[in-house]
Amino acid sequence: MSTLRRIGLMLLVAMSVPGTLSWAGTSLVVNRVLMVGAAGTPTENCQSLLDALAAIDDASSSNAYLLKLEPGHYYCGGTSVVMKEFVSMEGSGREVTLIEGDGAAPTLLANDHHELSRLTVQNSVGFGTNSTGILVSGEGDAPRLSELDVVISGSADNLGIVALSGASPILQDVNVTVSGGSSAIGIGTLTAAPAFDGVRVTLSGAATGSGIQFTADDSDGEPLELRNVTVAVSATNDARGLEFLSFTGAPRVVNVDVRVTDGLDNYAVYNSDSSVEIRHSYLEASSQALGSPSGGLRPGAAYYGVYNTTGSSGFDVLIENSEIEADLSIRNPTGYTTSVASTRLSGNLIDDGGAYVCIYVWDDLLASVTCPSGAVPVDE
Repeated sequence: MSTLRRIGLMLLVAMSVPGTLSWAGTSLVVNRVLMVGAAGTPTENCQSLLDALAAIDDASSSNAYLLKLEPGHYYCGGTSVVMKEFVSMEGSGREVTLIEGDGAAPTLLANDHHELSRLTVQNSVGFGTNSTGILVSGEGDAPRLSELDVVISGSADNLGIVALSGASPILQDVNVTVSGGSSAIGIGTLTAAPAFDGVRVTLSGAATGSGIQFTADDSDGEPLELRNVTVAVSATNDARGLEFLSFTGAPRVVNVDVRVTDGLDNYAVYNSDSSVEIRHSYLEASSQALGSPSGGLRPGAAYYGVYNTTGSSGFDVLIENSEIEADLSIRNPTGYTTSVASTRLSGNLIDDGGAYVCIYVWDDLLASVTCPSGAVPVDE
């Protein structure tokens, strides 16, 4: 038996079509599927979506909902779409379903026990205002974000996806594109540990840019893993592909492609006070514009594959079965032990007081590279 009810221009179809959403050990039995129409203006469509969420007051682990959005444009301005626990949201495809915001507030706030999928989230604002696509904040909050495009632009600080305060969102098949601004971060975390699989991040046009930035770790100590991730960053001053800032728990980077270009200082991996494992990955830092022929090194510029820095000690970095294409392949200061195995290095190694362990390492000409005797001391 189906129940029909109308809220404004939105047609809700409540159907008894049980189904199951499952991810990362989580399983939700969906008891009700609500269809949200998009026959009005973009603003009216967003209001219909907000009304649909507000009308749900009995969602639980045994009575989960799925909101299915019809193809259309849902324009929410400066109002965030705040998802509810046990209420998932599915578009009709990211090419045809758009939720758009244009304010300092995030376009969408996710929390726990739900999935967001098959749509595009966009935020673009004018001068002097930050733009944020999706925010996940809360201890243990682990929504699944899948088959999404997140598109962000603006003239101030632009953020694609942000995870805070112990959140552990699961990102699968997600594209994040951020352009312009004084600074840009594709995906940023603070005391959070998302899971990544099939994520693509592209940044361009900002003064400073970081593709994926990890700051501190979640207190539960769950290991972070980036798998099947592509990052491309182009910025005018400081460009960083992956950035680890005091991130504990030895995050694992597997099958990742990072290409950083055009900044005065470029870092494929910028690592501060963190232990990191990098396997089966390609890291590049150069002056080559994205999609353009190489323009050579900029005067005074520095191009690092892996840049380690610390004010402490006891950090280990492992690079295995990978390639590093950079003028300066690895910086290894006091406090770090960097082990490199079965890896090709195109640039110099920086001997800055740290310990190197190398086995089966070679250069562009397939000549063996011996560490640390093959290292080249340079000044900061």
